[in-house]
Amino acid sequence: MSTSQKFRSDAAIYARREQEYKLAKLTTEINGDKNLAHKAHWESKTNQLIEKNLVRNRIADMKRREASNLEERKARLAALLAAEDQIYEKEFHDNLETPEQVREKMFERLQELKGLREHERKTEVDRRLEQRFKTANDQLRLEESKFYTNGTAIEREK
Repeated sequence: MSTSQKFRSDAAIYARREQEYKLAKLTTEINGDKNLAHKAHWESKTNQLIEKNLVRNRIADMKRREASNLEERKARLAALLAAEDQIYEKEFHDNLETPEQVREKMFERLQELKGLREHERKTEVDRRLEQRFKTANDQLRLEESKFYTNGTAIEREK
C-alpha cells in the first residue's frame, strides 16, 4: 500500500466526517431555530395571556370601584332621606294641635255659631213682630189692600 492510497482513504474518511459534522451542525441549527420558534410562540402566547389578565383585572377593579361608589351614593341618599324624614316629622309635631288649642278653637266655633243663631232668632222675631203689627193694625191693612188693588188695576190696563 502506498502512502497516497492511505491518505486517499483517510481523506475520504475525513471528508465523510466533515460532511457528517456539517450535517450535524445544520441539524442542530435547524433544531435551535425550531426551539427558538417554539419559544417565540410561547412568549407571544404568554404576552397575550398577560394582556388578557391585565384587561380582566382592570375591568374587575373598575366594577369594584363602581360598586363601592354606588354603595357610597346609596348611603348618602339614605342619610339625606333620613334627615328629610326627621325634618318632616319635626314639622308635623310642631303643627300638631294641643288639646288646649283644640278646646280654644271649639270655643271660638261655639261662640260663632251661638252668635249666628242669635242673629237668626232676632231676624225671625223682628219679621214676626212686623207681621203681627201689620195684621193687628186695621188702618195699615186697609191701605195695603188699596195698594194691591191699584197695582192690579194698573197691570190690567197694561
